[in-house]
This record gives sequence, C-alpha cells and structure tokens, in this order.
Amino acid sequence: MTLSPVAPAPAALRLEALTNLHSAGWLVLVCRGGAAVALDLARLGKPLLVVEADPEQVEELHRQVAENPASALTVCCELLGSETGETCWYRYNDARQNGTTGLDALQGRYPNLRLQSLELRPLRRLDALLAAWEERGRSSGDDLLKGPGALVAYGVEALPLLQGGSSWLERFSQLVVPPPRLEAEGDLEAWPVLLRHHCLQPSADNPQPQGGEAWILLEQDRERLLEEQLQQALDQISTVAAERNALKAERDGLNTKQQELTAQRDGLTKERDALEAERDGLNTKQQELTAQRDGLTKERDALKAERDGLSTKQQELTAQRDGLTKERDALKAERDGLSTKQQELTAQRDGLTKERDALKAERDGLNTKQQELTTQRDGLSKERDALKAERDGLNTKQQELTAQRDGLSKERDALKAERDGLITKQQELTAQRDGLSKERDALKAERDGLN
Repeated sequence: MTLSPVAPAPAALRLEALTNLHSAGWLVLVCRGGAAVALDLARLGKPLLVVEADPEQVEELHRQVAENPASALTVCCELLGSETGETCWYRYNDARQNGTTGLDALQGRYPNLRLQSLELRPLRRLDALLAAWEERGRSSGDDLLKGPGALVAYGVEALPLLQGGSSWLERFSQLVVPPPRLEAEGDLEAWPVLLRHHCLQPSADNPQPQGGEAWILLEQDRERLLEEQLQQALDQISTVAAERNALKAERDGLNTKQQELTAQRDGLTKERDALEAERDGLNTKQQELTAQRDGLTKERDALKAERDGLSTKQQELTAQRDGLTKERDALKAERDGLSTKQQELTAQRDGLTKERDALKAERDGLNTKQQELTTQRDGLSKERDALKAERDGLNTKQQELTAQRDGLSKERDALKAERDGLITKQQELTAQRDGLSKERDALKAERDGLN
C-alpha cells in the first residue's frame, strides 16, 4: 500500500512552537503523522523524544530523519493514554484516518471509508515512557533531561495524554497541545481540574484560545507551584510531627506496659519458683510413697505365696478329711448293723429267758461277744471324736486363713487407691508445670517483642 505523504504542520503551530520553545532544555513530541513538526523541533538542537502513534508514519519519519540528520533524536511508536491497558487500532483504505476511532464514528463524514484491518495494541502512560527515556540516558552516561522541558502534542487528544503524565507535567515549562473539545463535556470538566493540580495556566500569548485555533500554549505558574510544594512540605511536617507525638505516646504506653509486664513476670517467676519447690517436695513425697508401695507390694506377694501354700495344705487336709469321713461312714454302717444284731439278740434273750438256765453257757458267750462289740463301738466313738476335733481344727485354720486373705485384700485395695491418688496428683503437677512453662515462654516472647 502506498503511504500517504505526511501533511506539513500548520504554519501557526510551527512558527509559534519555534518562538516559544527556545528556553526548554529538552523536548517531547507526541503525535500522529507529525513528521514535519518533528523536523522543525529537531532543528532546535535539543534532546528530542518523538512518540508517533501510527506505525506506518514512523517509517516515513525515519526516512525523513535520515535525509535530515539531527543529534539527540529518539523515535518510538507508542499509544499513550491516561491508564495502561489495550485498545483497538483501526486501519482504513485512507491511511490518514488510521487510529483508535471506529468506523461507525467516521462513516458519516467519510462515506467511502472502508475498514481493512484492526489490531489490539497496548496503551502506555506518558510518565512511564519518560521515566524509561531518562533511565536509558543515565545508563548511557548522558543526562539529557536537564532543567525544564517542553511538551508538544500534535494530532492526538491532549487530555488523556496529560492525565497520564502525573508529576512529569511539573517538569515542563511549556506545553503546546490541542485545546479541549467543546463537544466533549468530560474535557471541559477535567481540564480546569488538571491545570489547577499541576499549576498550569494558558500563556499570555493566548490567554483565552478560541475554538477554531489548532493549539494552545500552557506554561507553569512557578510561584504557585512553589507555594503548592511549600504547603505540601508544611503539611508533611505537620503530619510527621503528629505521627512523632503519637509514636512517643505509644512508646511511653509500651514502656509502662513493659514495666507492668516485667512486674507480672517477676511475680510469675516467684510463683513458679514456689511451685517448683512445692513440686520437688511432692516428688520427694511421691518417691517415699512409691518406696512404701513397693515394700507393701513385696509383702503382699509374700503373703500371696504363703496363702497359696496354706491353700495347698488346706486342700491336702480336705482330701484326708474326706477319706476319714468315708471311713467313718463305713464304721457307722457297721455299727448300725451291730445295733440291729444286738436288738435281735436282745429279743432272742427275752424269748429265751425261760431257757436262760439251760442256755447260760450260750448267754455267757453272747455276753462276751457283746462286750467285744461294745469295746469295738467305744473305739470307733473315740476315733470319731478325734476326727471331729481334727475337722474342727481344720475349719478354724481355714477361717483364720480366710480372715488373713480378706485383710490382705483390703490392704491391697487401700494401696491401689493411694497409688491412684498419687498418680492423679502427679498428673496435676505435670499439667501445672506445663502451664507455667507456656506462660514463661509467652512472657519471654512478649519481652523479646518489647525489646
């Protein structure tokens, strides 16, 4: 596509720019299709940054600069706005209309205009671009931005450009920019605020530009700027003094708090030492009780062993008793048989009384037999009494062993209860110790924080 020739800058802009920008130490041109203006500014021989919005115009600008070499000229292609972000760049069949304005807004004035392509391009702020230019100059050893500079805006909207300049606007002694658009209410409201904030005012050469003029010249109100800076410094001093007083009061409060915490810490330390002493006494008492418990445990084990031996002995005696009981039952049965026999003999004796004399010899034999049976019965009775006495002795011994066992069980239960109490007391002391350790660590951490 054939590039459209760059339109020459308006003569009024070119002449007035050359007249009013001689005092600036460095220049910035933000433009769209501003190659002619760039060449006019380059002839002033000052460091110049040219920010061209149209990539195709940048090629033409490079060509013309090559034909007219100038020193300290930097050219870049950027879209500048009030905030960083992205925007659409429209390309039309008429390259002069290329820009960020959509086809719908231009179709009424240019009915034959056709959109050929669009591109999403990044938006940068003027302050970021100038800071990068200054940093490149410093890194190369050239301090290009000495003293106040001048800003020229050509073919671009001035308000978003200036809104993205922030404090850099105060480093420009002159600004040559398009006037606010009368049809844009936002421009008319934002312009006075922007000018007051950065202490800018229209130059005496055009104190009240008319709507038909292509540019206005803005200058820094240095006296007002110094007053604003002085007032800001005084405000900062007042703020710092108030903050200092607040910090002093806070420091005094912290010192008082620290003293209180120190006193509390000392009290807690004393209380901790007393608790530690009490804990040591309880540990000693616990050790004594543990030794007593161990002795009682050994004694209990000995008594258990003795009880087991007595139980074994008791089982043996019980077995002997059961054997004697069976033998006694057999003797009782035999005795009962003899008693029955005796009754039969007595009946026969009564029936044979009449024959007593004749049978006297037989009676004497029976008497003798009866005496023998009586002797045997008496022996069995004595033996039975001896077994009963032995049984009673075994019962008494068993009762004594049972009483000893019950006493040992009670002593064992008492020892268990005493041991459980000691364990509970030990756990309470351990919990108190851990709590005191945590409080001590917290106090140390707070003390370290205060220090």
